[in-house]
Amino acid sequence: MKSEKRGNRGSINLKKWFQIHTWSALASLIILLILAVTGIFIYPSDQFGLRQVSIQSKWLPALYEVNAWGSLMRSLAVTPEGWFYATHRKGIFFSQDNGQSWEDITSKIPGSLDLPQGLFPPVLAIYPYDPKIIVASKGKGLARSNDSGKTWEPFGNSDEEDLSQSGIQDITYDPPAEAVLVVDENGLVYRRSLIPDKDEGWEMISLNLPYGEQRGVGVLNWKEVALHLHNGQLFSRQRWWPVNHGFGLVLILLSSTGLVLWLRRKQNQGGSGENFKRLIKSKFFRILHHVGGLVSWPLFLLFPLTGILLIHYVDFPALIDYGLPTHWLPPQFDQNQWKGPVTLNLRALALSFNNPPRLWVGHADGLFMSEDGGQHWSHMGDSLQAPVLKWIDRLLIAPRWLEYIYIGNSQGLMVSRNYGRHWERLLDQPVDALYADRETLHVVSGESLFTQKFRTLAALASFTWTKIPLNPPYGLNRSIRQTNLYQLLHDLHSGQLLGTWFRYMLDIVAGLMILQNITGLVLWGLPRWKRWQRTRSKVNKKHPYAYQNHP
Repeated sequence: MKSEKRGNRGSINLKKWFQIHTWSALASLIILLILAVTGIFIYPSDQFGLRQVSIQSKWLPALYEVNAWGSLMRSLAVTPEGWFYATHRKGIFFSQDNGQSWEDITSKIPGSLDLPQGLFPPVLAIYPYDPKIIVASKGKGLARSNDSGKTWEPFGNSDEEDLSQSGIQDITYDPPAEAVLVVDENGLVYRRSLIPDKDEGWEMISLNLPYGEQRGVGVLNWKEVALHLHNGQLFSRQRWWPVNHGFGLVLILLSSTGLVLWLRRKQNQGGSGENFKRLIKSKFFRILHHVGGLVSWPLFLLFPLTGILLIHYVDFPALIDYGLPTHWLPPQFDQNQWKGPVTLNLRALALSFNNPPRLWVGHADGLFMSEDGGQHWSHMGDSLQAPVLKWIDRLLIAPRWLEYIYIGNSQGLMVSRNYGRHWERLLDQPVDALYADRETLHVVSGESLFTQKFRTLAALASFTWTKIPLNPPYGLNRSIRQTNLYQLLHDLHSGQLLGTWFRYMLDIVAGLMILQNITGLVLWGLPRWKRWQRTRSKVNKKHPYAYQNHP
């Protein structure tokens, strides 16, 4: 017996593998079910109407604080009197005391607030040559005021084009033409004169693609690759849901059948298995469990690995700076377009005050400039590997003769004084809003407004920002926490809802998923491999006298 035990010492102990497989599954069972259910409901949220289910409660985490600025502010405008107009994801506000108290003027402005979707938050812009003219959008449609915001009228419809129900991304002006420019939800640009006698309605401006006639242009960074692998959209633009939903349902199947098998095994070990009447035999659950595992084992490796990358991409800048060429990927990921399959590529638009054919666009893939009214483009970020140039959310051209280019996003604020050939970082904090009047640059970051005179910036001298604290839009002592069911499910799935500790918990669960996958394949495949070897050896084993030739 001792020699037999020594002989088996080098073999794989399947009991140990089974224990590792079972206990790793039990340890991650609850989290796996949460991830499966939330993952199934996140992406078809529009079909299920989850974005329209509003949740407001004081018990929600501070993450959903509505009475705050931070990333909730979209745009800021300052009148010559020093009055502030600020657009918030929940409305439009007005302040006459440097942002210490605010009046909610959302209801005064025509249009509809895009609250269920949240894709097009309110945006507002003051005409620099006549500050009494203000054009604003609450998300859907446009409104105009000719008396510094005292009265408003709809500005979205005309004989040629109707933008009264369109989602509005950005509003800017063409001062030499005395016109307003807007970017709609399809990445299309429209122009309309501000002079009543010249107003002929909205005119669509034809912009050529940023890379001309080329196709398969650009690089999809590793974070985006991981996202589209994780949700299945990399496999198919239209039929991505079988991958996403199928894996979620299989995960629920594996969890339920595995739990049943574990409970029945415990019952048998406790001696109650013989008297326990079973309507469905354990073999049925075992077959379901094995089939589900065999069908989904590639996704059982793919989903946790991509999930870890999505949770921690901010910790690894290389995931954003590098990626895969889009010509390796399906056509929907070609970055030579203004509207993408997942993101709105054309983020912001700005025109030269001195040279009307010169214009800039902030794109999801960088900053582009055209010298001929948008017919040909040059990519201005090719020679500069800076994170702030990868995704341009805020774009501003300094007024009058300066034409300094200011770009900002969650990574900070940068400026170019020579049309994009060289760049300098001005602020290392997230930029939530940018505005410039004739004398001053205004930058909103979080709960603070930073200002700087253009004469200081033009002198290339050292400077310090003037910082003005901004009180919350609904008052100091009011706490409003609100979200929708889609966002709640999304944040629970990604770990944002419960904080940093839960994201580390998801890392552990992802590791356990990979462990379960490996141990499950070993437990299923090794016994069958051994049986096949034994069968093969019996067939090949010859009797010593079976094939002797007798004379």
